[in-house]
Amino acid sequence: MAGSDQSNIRSLFDIPEVEQRKIPPNAGNTTDALSRIGYEIEESLADLVDNSIDANAKNVLIRFYFTATSLERVAIVDDGHGLSPEDFDLAMQLGAETQHKPTDLGKFGVGLKTASLSQCNSFSVLSRVKSAFDGRRLTMESMDNDWTCYVLGPRQVRRFMTQDWGDVNVTRSGTVVLWDDLRISNADKNINRLIRQLYKQIKGHLGLVFHRFISSGKINIAIDSRNIDTGATNPSQPVIGLDPFEYRKTGRRGYPRDFRIPISDAGQVTLTANAHIWPPNSPLPGYKLGGGRTASRQGLYFYRNDRLIQAGGWNGIRDNDSEPHLSLARVQINLTPESDRVLRLNIQKSHIDVLPSIMKNSLDSARSHNKTFNQFIQDAQDVYRGAVKSEAPIAVAGSGFPPGVRRETRRLSGSKRKSQFPIQIRWFKRMNDDTVFTVDRERQTLRLNERYRSQLEGAGGSDSTIKALVFLLVSEEFGRTRVRASHDNAIDRLNIVLLAAMEA
Repeated sequence: MAGSDQSNIRSLFDIPEVEQRKIPPNAGNTTDALSRIGYEIEESLADLVDNSIDANAKNVLIRFYFTATSLERVAIVDDGHGLSPEDFDLAMQLGAETQHKPTDLGKFGVGLKTASLSQCNSFSVLSRVKSAFDGRRLTMESMDNDWTCYVLGPRQVRRFMTQDWGDVNVTRSGTVVLWDDLRISNADKNINRLIRQLYKQIKGHLGLVFHRFISSGKINIAIDSRNIDTGATNPSQPVIGLDPFEYRKTGRRGYPRDFRIPISDAGQVTLTANAHIWPPNSPLPGYKLGGGRTASRQGLYFYRNDRLIQAGGWNGIRDNDSEPHLSLARVQINLTPESDRVLRLNIQKSHIDVLPSIMKNSLDSARSHNKTFNQFIQDAQDVYRGAVKSEAPIAVAGSGFPPGVRRETRRLSGSKRKSQFPIQIRWFKRMNDDTVFTVDRERQTLRLNERYRSQLEGAGGSDSTIKALVFLLVSEEFGRTRVRASHDNAIDRLNIVLLAAMEA
């Protein structure tokens, strides 16, 4: 980053307000919209990425601005078609009667406002269309003051938007959403740990929700962070698509298979349920979906216009949504405009609301040739029960390790080759200074910080020795089907001890 840009980082925050406009909320929709606010940060960001995709953006960047002790601002940047002055007035109105196309991801006309104000007390929208720059700001205080919307100075908007946004090019058009006066808690005051946690949380959620768009190349999403005091920007990390149905071989012959679901209370509406049975004990990212208890990922996966709305759960048709015997059962359902009559999308676009009785009756009636949906449930349980008796897969040394280490870990695992999965190990130049190594469970990779390579090798011997020791320390982390906070805390403690040892 150029020196002049570094010195101006703080001044870029001060975009003056040159005008005030009254944009009162649409009274017909306000009460209903406000009553349903309640987002996690990753859900809020997904709502804004929806807007970027609807604006035909190809690239989206999420940037965290921080100091040594606090997170100050979040920016969401895209290279879509931008907003005209008329578009701005609609965008900043709560409950605006926006005419969405059937293929749009936006639906209610409240996402920008509710998603943003669930995370901050002030948000701004800056946009460029060719050579025209424009901006608006809403705050909790201005909303109390008859929904006053501030118009931002175009020269300062231009100055802010023309900074470096990595792979997002806004030289022709684009939009930046800024969250200020954040409500994101950082109780332990460790800003690096907070940003790592946010990265993991957001990458996992966005990778899952938008996996069809990412894998098809329709959108690229990245996350980075910038130190306000120094102007230094940490390297961006791409969001990788997590497909909950991406496995190499089915868990049971005859699957996946399509079931036709007649929705009894919606006239002629019929949906297709694509039922899958995962292979047991899978170490693949698509099964683990970022970690956690995989049993909670069983159930129904609803998609709307290729965006994943709901990732698992049985919508009340089963007593226990995470009963382990159905861990391998996942059902893919693509929603249609007609299904809106009975399957209601919640405001966060994270869940489908439907009466359990309607869904249960519909699935009880579903057929796939001579097989019922309940037989699919039984098949999934049978595969799981059979797998419990077999051995779980074991992590062994893979690429990046010396041949002898690979050979010995395979031999000592005591398991058959098909029950082993290899772990890669790599030295990385772009890692935080407070991290000696990281465990990337999704990509089954151990990452070592190149910055400390000479110290590690000086203390413990050769490159091969260091790699073998780190593998032995954390190899069990790759085989977990449920990742708890205590597991990540243990890795943090190992990093702290290794850093202290090198300082000594």
